[in-house]
Amino acid sequence: MIITPGQQYLHELIESYVAPLRSEIKELRLKLDTEPVKNNAALRSVSTSTDYQEPIDIYSEEGTKVKYTGKGGYDHHKEHANKHLKVGKIYTIDHTDVGGWHTDVYLKEVPSEVFNSVHFINAE
Repeated sequence: MIITPGQQYLHELIESYVAPLRSEIKELRLKLDTEPVKNNAALRSVSTSTDYQEPIDIYSEEGTKVKYTGKGGYDHHKEHANKHLKVGKIYTIDHTDVGGWHTDVYLKEVPSEVFNSVHFINAE
C-alpha cells in the first residue's frame, strides 16, 4: 500500500492527539482496577444490594416464564404495567422486540399490551 505525503501528515497529526489520550485511558483503567470505591454511597449500595435480581434476557424465547417485579424502568412504563399486571405474578413471553433504549416484552396473557423488559425477572 502506498501512502502519500498528505496521508502520512494526517496520520501523524491524528496520532499526536490520540497518543496522550491512550496514556490517560491506561492510567484511569489502572486506577479503576486498583483503587476501591470511596465516598460513593449510590455505587456501594448497588454493588452490595441483596434484593437485586437480574432482569430477563432481552432475547428470551416464546414460552419463557417471567415474574413481574413492578421495579425499574421509566415511570410511564411502570405506571402502564401496573394497570395491567400484578406484582409477583408469573407471565409467559410471546416475544420481545429489542430496541436501542429498552426492550419491549409481549406477553401471552395480555396480548394487546407492551411492557419494558426491566420489570421482569426469570420465574423459578
